[in-house]
Amino acid sequence: MVRPVFPGSFDPMHNGHLDIIIRAQRIFGDLMVLVMENPLKSESRFTLKERLAIVNESIRDIEGTRAASFDGSLLDYLRQEETKIVIKGVRGSVDLDSEMQMAQINRHLERHVETLFLPTDPALSFVSGTRIRELVDLGVDVSTFVPKVTRRKLEGS
Repeated sequence: MVRPVFPGSFDPMHNGHLDIIIRAQRIFGDLMVLVMENPLKSESRFTLKERLAIVNESIRDIEGTRAASFDGSLLDYLRQEETKIVIKGVRGSVDLDSEMQMAQINRHLERHVETLFLPTDPALSFVSGTRIRELVDLGVDVSTFVPKVTRRKLEGS
């Protein structure tokens, strides 16, 4: 069985991510959460190692789900692990347009790669790492948007 991969920067991990992880695990029974660097994001709140630790703690009770980090391209990881299914959460049309372009590029470069899109729960469609970082910088309590471990780490940063 091929283990699907849910890649992201997870900076920080939030409840929108957790929702996609739980739903993808229910569908596939097995899921790899891949914590990666995003060179297009200039501001990181946490290191790759810190983000992996946060993700691991956030998903520890979700059976069949594990996390890893990778400092390279998603396609390199997929080749290395001999897997071909990528899970992406989409909040709306802007996410879908961007993720669709990336899926098409990945498919062009590696024909066997399939990207599956899961729409975000509407109650979480406004949650993003960027917005959470902005709210934290303004001193706003973000505990309703993030797992407890993320909140603790954000308060300590």
